[in-house]
Amino acid sequence: MRTQSLFSKIKFENDGKHLYFIKREDLQVLEGDTPLIIHGPRGTGKTTLLNSLNWKEHESNSNLKNALQKIGSRRDYIGVYLKVPELKVGGLKKWECGEEEIYNQIFSYYIELVWLEELTIAIAEMAVEGRLAFTPSEEKNFIDRVVNGRVNLFSETVKISTLYDFSDELRKIRQNIENASLFSEDIGLVYEPLSNFGQIGFLGK
Repeated sequence: MRTQSLFSKIKFENDGKHLYFIKREDLQVLEGDTPLIIHGPRGTGKTTLLNSLNWKEHESNSNLKNALQKIGSRRDYIGVYLKVPELKVGGLKKWECGEEEIYNQIFSYYIELVWLEELTIAIAEMAVEGRLAFTPSEEKNFIDRVVNGRVNLFSETVKISTLYDFSDELRKIRQNIENASLFSEDIGLVYEPLSNFGQIGFLGK
């Protein structure tokens, strides 16, 4: 794949393999623990900055790896990059709901399901490649801790014992929300099992 300059006329997402130039002070802000909002007109580098944290870009782009190493990247995180316009949130917005608070909670659960699915796949693939190390029993214990007590959320007929199993279940739950909004199902039927979701994203800490 041909390496492209950041200043090409093609959008970053549709371009080839990228060269990166990241200032140390900018990286320290990006990798900090404080939530950030990055804004700016089209073409100012928002996607480039966010993709510099993306685990997929870390794995595939040797130029980025070298750049991060030279300026002292923390590299103690797994960055997940999502494009909300590519998610099926349009259907959710059109979902008729009498209770706005319940709708807002379902919407937030949906976003959490999306990034958890991506993060789970990232961890599983990095483990396969030998970049993360944990035993099968540790993986199973973690899955049990997450799934246990959430019988209404996860299918009882499917055995969930690996991270790939877990990502499949997260995808099914997400698709159930999408289908429910598409066919205008009773939002209460969707919310009841999701209310058992809790802050599942923090259980791995």
